[in-house]
Amino acid sequence: MKIFNIITLLTSFINTINSCIIEKPDCNYEYVCPKITEITDCGEDGIDGFATYQLSLTIKPNKQIKNIFLFILLVIGLGFIYKFIFGSNNEIQLNKVFWHDSRLLHGVLYITATYYLYVDNINLNSITLSLDIIFSFLYRFLLNK
Repeated sequence: MKIFNIITLLTSFINTINSCIIEKPDCNYEYVCPKITEITDCGEDGIDGFATYQLSLTIKPNKQIKNIFLFILLVIGLGFIYKFIFGSNNEIQLNKVFWHDSRLLHGVLYITATYYLYVDNINLNSITLSLDIIFSFLYRFLLNK
């Protein structure tokens, strides 16, 4: 009799676990996919007998857009390095170019950001580009150029 109760309890437990698993729906769409998330814990921690779900959409990565951003970042980075090597400090745009000495660092930061975007590390990509902006402000205002 005790074995039957244990088997019944285990079967009930396994059915409860299986009922809480949400199958990920197949997604054959080109741009977005549905995502279903249970907010409650298998019907617990909410209204008795009910489960709360969140329905959202996930955006599928678009390789074409990523490749465009990769190209733009790489061209900017290589442009900075090219101008560092072949440009001069005597260039005049609106005024004399004061940032010639920092072009190498800008180029390296942009090429590093390109690499991080290529390997899908958006956090380090954003940090690298933010560092470039912060450096530009500090270079301009702290050195009074």
